[in-house]
Amino acid sequence: MAAVAAIIVAVVTMSANRGWTGTSVEVALIVVALIAVGIALTGYARSARHAQDCQAMAAVADRVLAVDTASASSDVMPAALLGGARGLLRAREVWLYLMEHGDRPAAVVHAGASGSAVDDGRPITDALFAPALSGNARLYVRGQRGLPAPISAALCRRGVDRLATVPVRDDGGDVIGVLEVSSDRRLRRRDLPRVEAVAEHLGHALVTAATLQGLREECEVDRLTGLVSANHYATAVYKWQRTAGVAPQSTAIAVFSVDTYDELNDSLGYDAVDDLLRVLADRLRAATPSDAPVARIGHDSIAVTMAAAGDRIAAEQVAAIQAEVDRPCDVLNGMRLDLPLTVGIARGGRAGGNVDELLRSAEVALYHARRMGASPTTYSPALDARRNSRLRLVVALREALEQDQVGVVFQPMISLRTNQMIGVEALARWNDPRHGPISPERFVSAAERSGLIGGLTRYVLARALQPCRHWLDQGRRIGVSVNLSARSLLDEAFIDDVAELLGNADVPPGMLTFELTERNVISEPERALPNLHRLRRLGVRLSVDDFGTGYSSLGYLRRLPIDEVKIDKTLVLGMASDLGGPAMVRAIVELGHSLGLSIVAEGVEDQTTRDLLTTMGCDVIQGYLVSRGLPAEQLNRWMQGDGEASMPHRPSGAHVSR
Repeated sequence: MAAVAAIIVAVVTMSANRGWTGTSVEVALIVVALIAVGIALTGYARSARHAQDCQAMAAVADRVLAVDTASASSDVMPAALLGGARGLLRAREVWLYLMEHGDRPAAVVHAGASGSAVDDGRPITDALFAPALSGNARLYVRGQRGLPAPISAALCRRGVDRLATVPVRDDGGDVIGVLEVSSDRRLRRRDLPRVEAVAEHLGHALVTAATLQGLREECEVDRLTGLVSANHYATAVYKWQRTAGVAPQSTAIAVFSVDTYDELNDSLGYDAVDDLLRVLADRLRAATPSDAPVARIGHDSIAVTMAAAGDRIAAEQVAAIQAEVDRPCDVLNGMRLDLPLTVGIARGGRAGGNVDELLRSAEVALYHARRMGASPTTYSPALDARRNSRLRLVVALREALEQDQVGVVFQPMISLRTNQMIGVEALARWNDPRHGPISPERFVSAAERSGLIGGLTRYVLARALQPCRHWLDQGRRIGVSVNLSARSLLDEAFIDDVAELLGNADVPPGMLTFELTERNVISEPERALPNLHRLRRLGVRLSVDDFGTGYSSLGYLRRLPIDEVKIDKTLVLGMASDLGGPAMVRAIVELGHSLGLSIVAEGVEDQTTRDLLTTMGCDVIQGYLVSRGLPAEQLNRWMQGDGEASMPHRPSGAHVSR
């Protein structure tokens, strides 16, 4: 506007000097026109600055996504944000003071011209930070009338003319830190909302990081004993082998099991047995080298990892551990109980280098030790009666696939936004003519170990695409999800088979989703990731299944070309009763949405859980509340209305796709 005023004065002056005789009305019109132009230019400039600010703020928020959650609980997350915040605010320096107790910060994070840095905590100047600690934003200007002497001194020490302090809050509104922004000239009172917006991003990032860290610990640690969880044990052993330099063939696993667990459970109850398991866990942990993983792998069994070059060395180590552990212990109400244990041992040189196979071999030895009363027992192939049974199972499964005796059922998935069925998960079911129904866990596990899993996956995929084509012909766009094993993912020929099956069924690739677990990818990432990208280029959708039981890493998810995350049903099932469950599920929902992923919750069995998931913004649900897995013909009737009575309560106006 100052420039426009100068132009007006110049125009009037030149007109007078040149003898222009326009009327006062004409002069007024010119002045009004110039003022209008000035207002428009000013508005445009403000709009442009606002757009730039929005883009810069989005860039600052994107920095959160660039930080792996493995380091999110440290100061890396706020340091990554501060670098972008400094540019957005056109600031000289930006400081973040993270609070621990009172006015003593846990850490100080700084972003300046030389980059970002993290320092240990230091005291906060009371006068300068008092308003922010009370929840109020302030702008201080050196030389300002009435500025208290301590604040003027603080500005002088920093060598800045202008400084703003704003509170950083958690999701509950409590102050968890102070953001300080300093500038020589540019910082104005109108900039405070932008500083507060940056502080809001920081607070959300810190809370999310803490929640995800809790989720990771929840998945990696057994709640009762504090040992490594069963789901995380293999990963922990692989990491231990790398860091300790232990070869797979020199790795041994001993499984310790409480002999009288069931009897104690029946006579004393869960609380006493839980105490017993905690004592056993503590003793085994104390008797094992600190870096070797110790995991609770069953309700009454704990696995101990050892480095042993031979069976005799492994047996000697187990004897030494058992001598430390096998003695009476005090449990609930001061009761003193013996701790009788049975032990099964397996070593990589005999049982192979795969951790899962090694653990199964130790369990075979444990089974034999219990049956024969010979503890400890070391695994040998002669003991593996299970393997013979498994071989017969694989032969029968191969015959069943050849004779088309394996069935496929479809479990519906419902959009929480529209309450419409948007997809199904195809699940294999086998009813053997001689032995009756065989559980999927049993025959799928046998197929994976025998190499038959590729044939089983192709079998299920071919039969899943047939009804998908039928639904398309009826005008229903219902996608189908199929589980993808690690072996199939690493098989390059499998991807060509997928393309052929899609073409034969005349189904668009985008209608097919492959579900894979994090563990399937991390087993051999160098081979898995290129094949995932090949599937993605084919047009197939990809989903991470059972999320929340593995790494649950933001950085890891960002590497995968995925469209969807499925929350593990164990987390979903505990939402209604577990106080910590909803917070963890909410963290996964927010994490997935921040990456542009669709979120599916499986294992939804009650209306309370559905309502919680709806409130959290979850996209899709699957579980018995909607329907169990149904054969294609029965599912068609269900979609036509026969199954509507079994649908959960729907808000007024919502309907199910028919």
